[in-house]
Amino acid sequence: MFRVVPGATLIVVVATLISQFSVLLASLLPLKVIMLLGSTGIPRYFPSFFESVDRDVLVLSLGMLAIVFYLFHLISEKIITYGVGVGAGFLLRRSQKTILFESQDEVATQGYQRYSRSMASIILVLVISTGLSWTYSHLSLFLFLYIVLLVFIFSALYLGRGAVRKGLDEAPSKIVGFAANIGFLLAFMFMVWDFLWGSPPGLLVAVVSIILIRQGFSRITALVGDFKWLKDRKLKLNALFFHGHVLLDESKRHEKGFWALFDDPHREAWVRNVLEEVSSSFQEKEIELKWYHLGVQDVGAIVVKVFVADGEHESYLVKVFAANRGGQAIHEATLLADDDALPSLGFVNAAQINGLKCNIYKMSDNFCIYQHGANSAKIKSLGLLMTVEPSIELVSRFSRSKPPLWQRVDGKMVERLRMVAELTGGEVSVNVKELHCQYGLIVSKLKALPVSVFNPDVTKGTVIEDDDGGIKMLHWGRWSLEPIGAGWPVATNQLELLGEALSEAKKVRTSMTNVCLKDVALAALMFEMEALCSRQKFLQALELIPDILSCLEVPLEEPQTTA
Repeated sequence: MFRVVPGATLIVVVATLISQFSVLLASLLPLKVIMLLGSTGIPRYFPSFFESVDRDVLVLSLGMLAIVFYLFHLISEKIITYGVGVGAGFLLRRSQKTILFESQDEVATQGYQRYSRSMASIILVLVISTGLSWTYSHLSLFLFLYIVLLVFIFSALYLGRGAVRKGLDEAPSKIVGFAANIGFLLAFMFMVWDFLWGSPPGLLVAVVSIILIRQGFSRITALVGDFKWLKDRKLKLNALFFHGHVLLDESKRHEKGFWALFDDPHREAWVRNVLEEVSSSFQEKEIELKWYHLGVQDVGAIVVKVFVADGEHESYLVKVFAANRGGQAIHEATLLADDDALPSLGFVNAAQINGLKCNIYKMSDNFCIYQHGANSAKIKSLGLLMTVEPSIELVSRFSRSKPPLWQRVDGKMVERLRMVAELTGGEVSVNVKELHCQYGLIVSKLKALPVSVFNPDVTKGTVIEDDDGGIKMLHWGRWSLEPIGAGWPVATNQLELLGEALSEAKKVRTSMTNVCLKDVALAALMFEMEALCSRQKFLQALELIPDILSCLEVPLEEPQTTA
């Protein structure tokens, strides 16, 4: 950047240095004023040329000088803001790129400012180090040895795979800041020891040194934070500022380590390590690996056959989640670890390999991919999930984490529908007004419904069928708890099947004894409306309003089941 916009960069760097030195002096001078106010004359540790100045005049002069330096600091900050805007704007114009991503001007400005600030921080740290080595050489040597020791310690710990490595990768400024605070404390203890038993410099030099050390350590911490920020946004900044760079998809950076696990030299070794947590005897058994096509982005699945004896084997499904899907792995394990009633494979264990999450399930051999279409799989899975009563603990934990349906379909959504209806014209405006009037009743009905687990990831690859016609769902990474009926398809012919599913659920769930079909249909319609509005498909959402209002007025008859 300096070669492209040397003038603006130099102005920003110099202004940053002036700002830092000004604020340093503005904080140092009041200490001198307090020292003067606490003495009857000019203290001996003050510079000798101060002795010829009247004490009161010196107090006023130093106080005014502190104000002047603070004004220098404010003016320098204004110059920095102006210089950053000029420099970042010139770089963007020179690169002659189209709009690459949202808020790119803000990223460009912050990137240029952090780059310039890091250059100024490096210069400031060098100046402070030089000044400290000249005025307080043995303290400077002590701090130099401390920093060298820290570099060796951090390097050794980074070679491992513990919390320190993770911290240095994710938030290095926190660890460096902690080390800086320890360094400042050690420097202070060294100065106390030096004044008691060593050969210290003057008191004023010690005061200035301790302030410089604090400023130097804070600059080092800020420098590490700036480097981390620039590194995380390197692809975006290069694409914004330089001709020869294009914007690459940062979300793909995780793929290298993720897909490397499935390469031939590596896959059997890590699979054995993962299965060893299931049974240590598996490490010596013959295994057979086969890819299973889930069809879920950034989630890989392998069917593992472990030959435990002659002609006998056990099968497991090992799901590996890419780095950007680690939250889904934990979310899935949270649900399945303690609930055997759900139509899922038996959850065995959650493990981690090379920093990636993986979940292990026990699998039978007599299964096949569900052959009756994705829509049929969705209807059947929703019906099964309606029969499962979530535990009180699960409901409590989820309700503290995510908003329920009756909070998501809020007044803002209805207001947006009203605006679209007004611009559309016709009868829809009347329907939206009626929906607004009935909003309180809708919320109360949704609140009164019992909840069930909803799994949005029901596709051809994520549902299997056994010989008896039972189904199992293989992916639960985005499950949620919704009112009974939410997620059910709202086409007329599919809503008719909802009554049959509700009747089956009432046979096994006592909490659903008094649930009306019209309320369950209302939940299905409101869930669909919320999904359509979130995708700004307002016209399709408006078409649902008559059905929603009919659920509030006319009860739907439940089909009678024969014994």
